[in-house]
Amino acid sequence: PYKLKINFRPNSIPDLFDLDFPIIPKHIYEKIERKNILTASENFNPVTNGPFSFLKWERNQSIILIPNKTSFLYNPESIKELIFKIVPDYTSRINQLKNGEIDMTEDVKTDDIADLKSNGNLEVVPIKGREYDYIGWNNIDLEAFHNHNKFIPNKLFGDKNVRIALTMAINRKEILEEFLGNYGEIAYSPVMPIFKNAVNTNIKPYDYNINKAKELLAQSGWKDNDNDGILEKGKVKFSFRLFIPSGNPRREYASTILKNNLKQIGIDIEIEKAELGVFIENLYQKKYDAWMAGWSVPIPIELKSYWYSDLDKTPLNFASYQSKEADSLIIAIEKEKSKSKKNELYKKFQEIIHLDEPVTFMYWIDDPVAYNKRIGNIQVNPLGFVRHCWNWLIKE
Repeated sequence: PYKLKINFRPNSIPDLFDLDFPIIPKHIYEKIERKNILTASENFNPVTNGPFSFLKWERNQSIILIPNKTSFLYNPESIKELIFKIVPDYTSRINQLKNGEIDMTEDVKTDDIADLKSNGNLEVVPIKGREYDYIGWNNIDLEAFHNHNKFIPNKLFGDKNVRIALTMAINRKEILEEFLGNYGEIAYSPVMPIFKNAVNTNIKPYDYNINKAKELLAQSGWKDNDNDGILEKGKVKFSFRLFIPSGNPRREYASTILKNNLKQIGIDIEIEKAELGVFIENLYQKKYDAWMAGWSVPIPIELKSYWYSDLDKTPLNFASYQSKEADSLIIAIEKEKSKSKKNELYKKFQEIIHLDEPVTFMYWIDDPVAYNKRIGNIQVNPLGFVRHCWNWLIKE
């Protein structure tokens, strides 16, 4: 009963992180068809194998766990009850935290950090960035792709020099300082800085440089020949709609800065909001030429799903990025067993991405977590803020 056999695909190179899945009880799930597992009623009365057992689920209110005394992780001195309380309103969560009604919350706004830190009972710790915002530029012409299945460069964003110019024209530092309170850092690739051995520190983010951006655009043939304030190339005006998900204050703020920045170099944009479900569906359907979104990066680093050229196999490659050189590096990374050699391949991949700038990487975003100091043995790290919660103690 204490042995576990795991099967891997032939010729695959498993990583310890590939084993980071919950083990489910065979006697519960073997009678359920795989397609029905996610919606099965058994999920609402779960049989678990971890340090906590399921006690109660009050819909839209709370989930309550209690220690599993049969688990090898059980600690009799640990917390006696773990309650996940559902509080949709942000202001209510902060007030309940201050009043001691809840002990922890994440996604604290930077405007509230100083006030929370002044409370002698509270601690605020950022989870270092696993999430980055970006501005997507569709690298291919969508009409040719949808109507003729052809890959030709997008008339606005198909030129890498144009994409670099767009990045240079956006004052990312202003957004980072003003909205995020410097809880984050400027991004230049999809490899997060917390991977110390894989991140290429020789690469420097493109600086905010309006004049250089204008030069690059002029070199690519974009000039304001009719003096109307908007660049054109032939009969094509550099004017487009930028889509953002509604109800996201950070992206609304950033899009306003973006609109003003690009106006300075002769580019006219219209900001259009879309309901989140519609926004995501349109990304999958490749209906947008330009948009602002974000990714939460998995651990370990995953590149193929987002950057590989075969769009049939990589639906998350929303920008339709095409690069044989990047493809070869992605395949080499998958096959490489040596950690040090794999890290070198990651660094080369970042060089290619930086030179092509398929999207504008905006900034890595820290997630400030606030918690009551009465919780002992807590460790907030990039894997999450409730990791190893079975080690938590309540200080008297």
